Amino acid sequence: MKFFRYGFCCCVTIFLFYSCDKKTVREAPAENNSVPAKPVVVDIKTFQQDDGWGYDIYVDGVQYIHQPNIPAVNGLHTFKTEHDAQLVATAVAQKIQNNIMPPTITIEEMKSMGIVLE
Repeated sequence: MKFFRYGFCCCVTIFLFYSCDKKTVREAPAENNSVPAKPVVVDIKTFQQDDGWGYDIYVDGVQYIHQPNIPAVNGLHTFKTEHDAQLVATAVAQKIQNNIMPPTITIEEMKSMGIVLE
């Protein structure tokens, strides 16, 4: 009789374990089938300062980044040309559009664009 009770308890435990596991497996695809994120509108505006150039990035019309200095460089150095600021801002904007967060840019990436980092 003890063997029957022990076997019955084991069967119930195994049944509950597997039935809970199946619910989790069934619920997981519902999360993966969520509606894709709405594409964002990213705008770039360069601006001139006393000693160089900077850029602003707007996401859906709201200012998201204000970058008066060259990012990732020690010190407060501005872009020498509007073209340099535009190139870096475009690279950062592409990262935002591709949902790469945070949308940081490295010194190596800027050097590969030919940006003067002084």
